[in-house]
Amino acid sequence: MSGAATPWAARFMPVCNGVLDTVFTADELGALALSIALPPGRGTNALIDLLKARGANVAALDFDEGIFPPARADKAHVVLGFKPEFEQCVAQPDVNTVWGATLAQDAALGDVRAVHLGKSDLRAHFEDYSGAGQAGVMTFLDITNLQLAGRSALVLGFDTKARGVAACARALGAQVSVVDDDPRALVMAVARGYAAQDIKLALPGADIILCVTRGALQTLLERIEVLQPGAFVVNVADDAYHDFLGRFASIEPLRESVHACRCTDGKSIRVIAGARPLADAPDGLPLECLDVVFALHLCALRQILDTNAAPPQVTPLEAKYEKAVAEILLSRHRRS
Repeated sequence: MSGAATPWAARFMPVCNGVLDTVFTADELGALALSIALPPGRGTNALIDLLKARGANVAALDFDEGIFPPARADKAHVVLGFKPEFEQCVAQPDVNTVWGATLAQDAALGDVRAVHLGKSDLRAHFEDYSGAGQAGVMTFLDITNLQLAGRSALVLGFDTKARGVAACARALGAQVSVVDDDPRALVMAVARGYAAQDIKLALPGADIILCVTRGALQTLLERIEVLQPGAFVVNVADDAYHDFLGRFASIEPLRESVHACRCTDGKSIRVIAGARPLADAPDGLPLECLDVVFALHLCALRQILDTNAAPPQVTPLEAKYEKAVAEILLSRHRRS
């Protein structure tokens, strides 16, 4: 093991620190060329500082500027990133080992090995349910300076992230309804105490529309005329609808990240952040959630180092690593 991590990084990323203590040695980290392909933010900075304190060779990638790491014949090259960054890394010939948090199993791979966390229950909870759900709702409140108590909130879609959004909104006093094309999702919503509604009936009475699943913004745009004046449109999905504001007759900025958008019938609704996603991973997530997600990433790195199969290869995270992270979380809980 290497020396103690810098105090602030160890304090803010205790689960990552525990994983590094458990599954890595200083020599192993020093033998890697690690590239961080994540948007800058406090979570990413904490992870970088934590790895550097352990002797890792860490470099940041900047895809917008076309900055990629040089090939290192003496070091195994690993890129830490989420799916969009992964897809850009695969196109680079110098990158021979990559892993991503939401990597699709059928992704077209070059000379790479990857571990995807799509089936990880801990990742789904801390990244989607607790992380993105909390981040999306709280960011909306920060931007608008409003309270949710007594307001009607309509959640479009009911996947894991939407369940987190709905739970956070209800905890803050909103009257939450759910719309989803899948009747199984609506049954789950009803089982959790939410009102399941038909979209034609739900949209006219909603004060806040939270678009969570992919395609929700497009679905909303097709019915935008039925919204009540002053309704808020919030995007918490992973995808953005390009030029969402351009679909309106006119737009007027009300305050930072809030636009009044006038429909063709003269009615005005309010769009938050230009309909850009409010809970982009990783910087939009609460730090305690990022700590767990990044810890799972580090376990994925350990799994890649232990894999001898020839690339290309995409495998799910093994259960033993997820259990190791769970044990660290339980140990912290017992001490608190």
